[in-house]
Amino acid sequence: MADVLNFNAYYWQAPEDFHSSGKISTRSIIENTESLKIHDTQIFGLAQKISDGDLAKSYPYENLLLSETINFIGDLRRNAVAQAKTPWLLSMPENDIVRLLYTGLFKLPPLMYSKLMTSLKTQVRDRQLVCYFGDANTPHGQLLAFLRKMNITGDYMIYSNNEDLSKSLLPLEKMKVLSINITSDVPSVQRCAHANKKVIDIEISTMCDVLITSNNPTGILGATLRTTSTNLFCVNHEGTIYQCVRSELDSSFRDHFHKPLDIMYLKLRT
Repeated sequence: MADVLNFNAYYWQAPEDFHSSGKISTRSIIENTESLKIHDTQIFGLAQKISDGDLAKSYPYENLLLSETINFIGDLRRNAVAQAKTPWLLSMPENDIVRLLYTGLFKLPPLMYSKLMTSLKTQVRDRQLVCYFGDANTPHGQLLAFLRKMNITGDYMIYSNNEDLSKSLLPLEKMKVLSINITSDVPSVQRCAHANKKVIDIEISTMCDVLITSNNPTGILGATLRTTSTNLFCVNHEGTIYQCVRSELDSSFRDHFHKPLDIMYLKLRT
């Protein structure tokens, strides 16, 4: 995603010779293990280190890139140095912190954003945009029954991150399916098809009139980046759809096993 998105309020992008500079080293700080007990113990140890450790001493680097989706905001709030340097961490809800950081750090490249807005204006027009982020395991009948229950029976368009689901829903009630195919104008970025689609999915998820998400990272992030919980719904692992709120998304889904955390370093502080 970092190869596709531009910086916004804070300049975080690495120099062009970042990957060829030889200044990068990578290591895993969480052991790759199939044992959930060992994994949870290591996560607990890392969380404790973040909350009461000397982070500058542990990671004395100018740039620290942490590759993972685990939420350590609560642990960081307990760190005395973080409390002194970033007091807003203590007063702001976690979901708003994520929204502030994401929107402050990232934005779509201007041409991609322009293409997306043009495509939405052309296809969606004055219809309601209903978005589903998850997998194809949710029975189609449940989705249709849910839409009827929501009284979304007028002119609406559905968008899903799962193309197979979109195609299978199309003939059921002659649904209009939003189709987006936008790439960057930068050749090196055009090759990142997966990252292109992910950033477009995230952007669209913030604009949906109705957002339905399973335990899906893109859908959860999109729900967090929205400014309201109105028409926000979650899908549990049994396929049941229920109303949820931005501030409680962490507790809306069952636990899942995380991958090891990898850290990438770039040159020492000066």
